[in-house]
Amino acid sequence: MMSPEHASPWGVAMYTDAEIDRAASAIAEARAQAAVVSLPPGLPPLERADAYRVQTRVNQLVMPAGARIAGFKVAGMQRSSGSNVAPGLVIAKPLCAPLWDHQVQGSEVTLDGRGRRLLGLETEICLRIGVGAKPGGGKTYEVVGTIAAFEIVEQRMATPIDSSHINLLIADSIANAGIVLGPETPGWPEGVLEDEATISRNGEQVMARRIGERLEDPRLALGVLCEALDEMGWVVEDGALLLTGLLTTELWLKPGDLGEGVIGRLGQVTASLAKG
Repeated sequence: MMSPEHASPWGVAMYTDAEIDRAASAIAEARAQAAVVSLPPGLPPLERADAYRVQTRVNQLVMPAGARIAGFKVAGMQRSSGSNVAPGLVIAKPLCAPLWDHQVQGSEVTLDGRGRRLLGLETEICLRIGVGAKPGGGKTYEVVGTIAAFEIVEQRMATPIDSSHINLLIADSIANAGIVLGPETPGWPEGVLEDEATISRNGEQVMARRIGERLEDPRLALGVLCEALDEMGWVVEDGALLLTGLLTTELWLKPGDLGEGVIGRLGQVTASLAKG
């Protein structure tokens, strides 16, 4: 059993292994029942280091046997919040969570909303990571492709979400429910930060924003991920995906809705929610 006050780059971990299991089991059960995610009564406040331990245990409970990490998401890189469920959320240090291979889908997919609380789409730039070897040992990471993408998000927490909920958000993998991939451009297209990202519902534009207004540089997410690797025990495989953050706002879907995202020169990505 891990003793309290275990040191971590994320801070000090205070939960015992039993408390980690209690918290993770409560989140996993809520997700299975499409209920609001919360911690069980009687647990101490959830600190950042413990939130990542809970996240790992939740994924062990909810992911199917044989599921593999296909990539990662980094949240909180934006210059300002574009969220319509968390307009007051301030993230002082970016957050990380894994993406799973069975949740990676191609554009024009029809999503199944059964057993979900509320599904939404976020226009995001997804990076493809190339992994190499350093002379003398170690690894190098570089951007080898840039993809127009939707992150599929599930609203599993009570709203509005504010900064006091950040650690619970981490424990619940930052609302991730998958990723939809559009066209891929080799390398990093210079000038893309000056392009416009838009999101539309059923052909009607909901929001448009200049990419550089939202993100200083999506490639900075790679440095955030590298800092997390040793602590989380994650391994970045060659060709792994990296989601870099919300560009417009969440598009919450009703049955039959079609979401369309256009991310400048990267192109278009679409996804719809099944009618029933």
